[in-house]
Amino acid sequence: MAMVFRSIPAAQAVFESEKPANKTVSYLDIGNECFLDTSVPINKELVFRRNNVVEWVWLQNDKTGDPEHYARIVLQKVAP
Repeated sequence: MAMVFRSIPAAQAVFESEKPANKTVSYLDIGNECFLDTSVPINKELVFRRNNVVEWVWLQNDKTGDPEHYARIVLQKVAP
């Protein structure tokens, strides 16, 4: 799911608000900023921001799936 915001600061605020509290997340090199939450082994949530676009990629009930692969495909479609 993607959301386009009117400004980069608005997108940054939403991205920051999506970071889970009290959980360890991995930071990946996708877009301007990105995190991956794998705190539940069969559910993975990757959120990235590129300029004024925030994108969510979820894999549910999948122990071996790679959300990073899907996020990189989506990133190619988000305008620079």
